[in-house]
Amino acid sequence: MIQVYDYVYNLQTSPRKILAWTCSNNKIKEIINRQIAVNFDNNNSFFFQTALLLAKYNLPDIFDKNIPIPSKLSWKKLVKTEISSFWTLGLKEEAHQISSLKFLNLNFGNANSTHPVWDSVEQNLIEIRKASTKVRMLTGTYMVQADKHKFSQYTIDPTCLLCHREIEDILHVLTQCPVLCNERKEYFTPIKQLVTENSPPGTWELLFNNKLAVTQLVLDCHDKIYETTWIQRRVNS
Repeated sequence: MIQVYDYVYNLQTSPRKILAWTCSNNKIKEIINRQIAVNFDNNNSFFFQTALLLAKYNLPDIFDKNIPIPSKLSWKKLVKTEISSFWTLGLKEEAHQISSLKFLNLNFGNANSTHPVWDSVEQNLIEIRKASTKVRMLTGTYMVQADKHKFSQYTIDPTCLLCHREIEDILHVLTQCPVLCNERKEYFTPIKQLVTENSPPGTWELLFNNKLAVTQLVLDCHDKIYETTWIQRRVNS
């Protein structure tokens, strides 16, 4: 995509540079102007499609002679920024409509950046597998009994196979299942301690007073008040 805009930039700036050196060599400019005039309403025209792309990403119309053409470096930076902003906004808007992403914090940086789960993982196989499991939970692709029940057209029992008491969903697995109580205490107590020791008094009671908030904390903590690199690494591990 960016290469296309670079090509358009070079195509449009070349005749201007040529004309700055000589008034006789204007063939390229004539070709561009003729193509724009002839194909301005041709949906299959290169120039028509380019104009649509420029408008789509809120980029200046460099075919307009009244608009100063920026330097090549500035143009590349502008193109990269606008394309990233466009897709970041689109991804966030779409993600808000997907219920399976309810645990995912949507205040991420931009579409070009990786999620903090991957940024904080150590480079060894065990930690990568842990991060993969967490990402599957965040994106709604980790299969629990409730999912199997839904995808089997309600033929599979959604009840937790460990405690046989409640429907097994991610909330149940991480915060409620009594069979996992000891494992939960082992990992959850240090997380709570990290939050309370590294944030203002009352933060825990204010932000994490329900199971959903606690689950979001465990799975995706990067946009909370206690956000520091050290805490992220500890909570994400």
